[in-house]
Amino acid sequence: MTIVEGMTGLIVIDTLSTPGAAREALDLYFAHRPRKPVVAVIYSHSHPDHYGGVSGVVSQAEVAAGKTKLIAPAGFLEAVVGEAVIGGNAKARRGQYQFGVPLPIGERGNVDEGLGKNDSREGPGSD
Repeated sequence: MTIVEGMTGLIVIDTLSTPGAAREALDLYFAHRPRKPVVAVIYSHSHPDHYGGVSGVVSQAEVAAGKTKLIAPAGFLEAVVGEAVIGGNAKARRGQYQFGVPLPIGERGNVDEGLGKNDSREGPGSD
Protein backbone atom coordinates (compact mmCIF):
# COMPACT_ATOMS: atom_id res chain seq x y z
CA MET A 1 0.00 0.00 0.00
CA THR A 2 1.25 3.44 -0.93
CA ILE A 3 -0.36 6.51 0.62
CA VAL A 4 -0.07 9.94 -0.98
CA GLU A 5 -1.02 12.76 1.37
CA GLY A 6 -2.53 15.78 -0.35
CA MET A 7 -3.89 19.02 1.03
CA THR A 8 -7.49 17.79 1.20
CA GLY A 9 -7.09 14.05 1.64
CA LEU A 10 -5.28 10.82 0.92
CA ILE A 11 -4.80 8.82 -2.24
CA VAL A 12 -4.29 5.12 -1.53
CA ILE A 13 -2.52 3.13 -4.22
CA ASP A 14 -3.07 -0.65 -4.02
CA THR A 15 -4.98 -1.64 -0.90
CA LEU A 16 -3.24 -4.89 0.11
CA SER A 17 -4.91 -8.31 0.13
CA THR A 18 -7.50 -8.07 2.86
CA PRO A 19 -9.64 -5.43 4.57
CA GLY A 20 -8.05 -6.24 7.93
CA ALA A 21 -4.50 -5.72 6.66
CA ALA A 22 -5.50 -2.53 4.84
CA ARG A 23 -7.23 -1.13 7.93
CA GLU A 24 -4.20 -1.92 10.11
CA ALA A 25 -1.88 -0.22 7.60
CA LEU A 26 -4.05 2.90 7.45
CA ASP A 27 -4.31 2.98 11.25
CA LEU A 28 -0.50 2.82 11.45
CA TYR A 29 -0.30 5.73 9.02
CA PHE A 30 -2.78 7.74 11.10
CA ALA A 31 -0.74 7.06 14.25
CA HIS A 32 2.00 9.24 12.71
CA ARG A 33 0.21 11.58 10.31
CA PRO A 34 -2.91 13.78 10.35
CA ARG A 35 -6.23 11.98 9.91
CA LYS A 36 -7.56 12.97 6.48
CA PRO A 37 -10.24 11.33 4.36
CA VAL A 38 -9.36 8.90 1.59
CA VAL A 39 -10.35 10.83 -1.54
CA ALA A 40 -9.15 8.31 -4.12
CA VAL A 41 -8.08 4.69 -4.41
CA ILE A 42 -5.95 3.60 -7.34
CA TYR A 43 -5.67 -0.04 -8.40
CA SER A 44 -2.43 -0.48 -10.35
CA HIS A 45 -3.48 -3.85 -11.73
CA SER A 46 -5.83 -6.81 -11.27
CA HIS A 47 -4.00 -9.01 -8.76
CA PRO A 48 -6.02 -9.46 -5.54
CA ASP A 49 -3.21 -8.19 -3.32
CA HIS A 50 -3.64 -4.82 -5.02
CA TYR A 51 -7.40 -4.41 -4.58
CA GLY A 52 -8.62 -6.94 -1.98
CA GLY A 53 -8.32 -4.60 0.99
CA VAL A 54 -10.34 -1.71 -0.42
CA SER A 55 -13.17 -2.04 2.10
CA GLY A 56 -10.59 -1.61 4.86
CA VAL A 57 -9.78 1.92 3.71
CA VAL A 58 -13.06 3.18 2.26
CA SER A 59 -16.72 2.23 2.45
CA GLN A 60 -19.04 1.51 -0.45
CA ALA A 61 -21.22 4.40 0.78
CA GLU A 62 -18.29 6.85 0.47
CA VAL A 63 -17.69 5.70 -3.11
CA ALA A 64 -21.41 5.83 -4.00
CA ALA A 65 -21.67 9.35 -2.55
CA GLY A 66 -18.71 10.51 -4.64
CA LYS A 67 -16.54 11.20 -1.60
CA THR A 68 -13.93 8.70 -2.82
CA LYS A 69 -13.00 7.99 -6.44
CA LEU A 70 -11.93 4.49 -7.53
CA ILE A 71 -9.41 4.54 -10.37
CA ALA A 72 -8.42 1.42 -12.28
CA PRO A 73 -6.79 0.59 -15.61
CA ALA A 74 -8.96 0.00 -18.67
CA GLY A 75 -10.16 -3.61 -18.70
CA PHE A 76 -9.65 -4.01 -14.95
CA LEU A 77 -12.91 -5.87 -14.21
CA GLU A 78 -12.46 -8.19 -17.18
CA ALA A 79 -8.95 -9.03 -15.96
CA VAL A 80 -10.21 -9.72 -12.42
CA VAL A 81 -12.90 -12.05 -13.76
CA GLY A 82 -10.41 -13.76 -16.05
CA GLU A 83 -7.96 -14.40 -13.24
CA ALA A 84 -10.35 -15.15 -10.38
CA VAL A 85 -13.27 -16.89 -12.08
CA ILE A 86 -12.07 -18.42 -15.32
CA GLY A 87 -8.58 -19.34 -14.13
CA GLY A 88 -9.39 -19.43 -10.42
CA ASN A 89 -9.20 -23.15 -9.69
CA ALA A 90 -5.93 -23.69 -11.55
CA LYS A 91 -4.47 -20.53 -10.05
CA ALA A 92 -5.48 -21.58 -6.52
CA ARG A 93 -3.91 -25.02 -6.97
CA ARG A 94 -0.70 -23.52 -8.29
CA GLY A 95 -0.65 -21.09 -5.36
CA GLN A 96 -0.76 -23.96 -2.86
CA TYR A 97 2.62 -25.11 -4.17
CA GLN A 98 4.03 -21.72 -5.08
CA PHE A 99 3.28 -19.99 -1.79
CA GLY A 100 3.17 -22.95 0.62
CA VAL A 101 -0.20 -21.99 2.09
CA PRO A 102 -0.70 -25.42 3.76
CA LEU A 103 2.57 -25.06 5.69
CA PRO A 104 2.40 -23.79 9.26
CA ILE A 105 3.40 -20.15 9.72
CA GLY A 106 6.61 -19.77 11.71
CA GLU A 107 10.40 -19.88 11.53
CA ARG A 108 10.32 -23.56 10.49
CA GLY A 109 7.30 -23.39 8.22
CA ASN A 110 5.92 -20.80 5.85
CA VAL A 111 7.88 -17.59 6.35
CA ASP A 112 7.73 -15.82 3.00
CA GLU A 113 6.82 -16.13 -0.65
CA GLY A 114 10.03 -15.13 -2.37
CA LEU A 115 8.92 -11.57 -3.12
CA GLY A 116 8.29 -10.81 0.53
CA LYS A 117 6.49 -11.90 3.64
CA ASN A 118 3.22 -13.80 3.36
CA ASP A 119 0.03 -12.10 2.34
CA SER A 120 -2.35 -11.44 5.17
CA ARG A 121 -4.56 -14.35 6.19
CA GLU A 122 -6.54 -11.90 8.27
CA GLY A 123 -5.79 -11.63 11.96
CA PRO A 124 -5.87 -8.70 14.35
CA GLY A 125 -8.51 -6.25 13.21
CA SER A 126 -9.92 -8.60 10.61
CA ASP A 127 -13.58 -8.72 9.68
